Amino acid sequence: MDVYTEKYVPELIPAAQGQVGIVNVKELWRLNQEFWKSKNLALQQEIIFASTGTKKPTDPPDKYVEALAGSDIQTNPPATNDAVEKLNKQYSRKIDQMPPQNVIDDIHKKVDQKKLEDKLMEEGTAKFADPQHALLKLVAQKRASLAGARQASWVFLFIGRVHTTAVAPGRRRRWEAYWTSSLRRSCPGVFRTPPEPASACRRL
Repeated sequence: MDVYTEKYVPELIPAAQGQVGIVNVKELWRLNQEFWKSKNLALQQEIIFASTGTKKPTDPPDKYVEALAGSDIQTNPPATNDAVEKLNKQYSRKIDQMPPQNVIDDIHKKVDQKKLEDKLMEEGTAKFADPQHALLKLVAQKRASLAGARQASWVFLFIGRVHTTAVAPGRRRRWEAYWTSSLRRSCPGVFRTPPEPASACRRL
């Protein structure tokens, strides 16, 4: 969120830049607490603060860890946990402590939550969809390569079988062995793992 506001909402006051994500999650945390408070459940209903690493190199590595300390569950990236361990800091409860009111007011006034949500959804979906499309393309290329290799092998075996259909069983086996041997000599790549394309075959 903070990367988004720097790019798309530069008019935020300096004190509000970098605080949009923290304000948003703390408000959600408060709403969650209020919702479950009257339900009289045996177990406390907690939020999981997922992937609380920083995106900007200039931010302290424990920026969100510290801001959300004191309640619920954090799932930090390994690099964030390593950085926190090296800092050797003591953290106090901050989850229910909001930034100054002028910061909150400026964020509510200038940040369009619908536009923010749509943009983050678009970017987040692309981060999953683009690698998936690349994987499907690679699989299709591999299938085409393997299909070409199999086609070459079946052509040779088919020719061999055409010549042996009217031959006695003993001689047929010898003919099939001959054609298989010929295929191995002309297209050795077909029998490799992974197989080479049929275009690599040489003529008998």
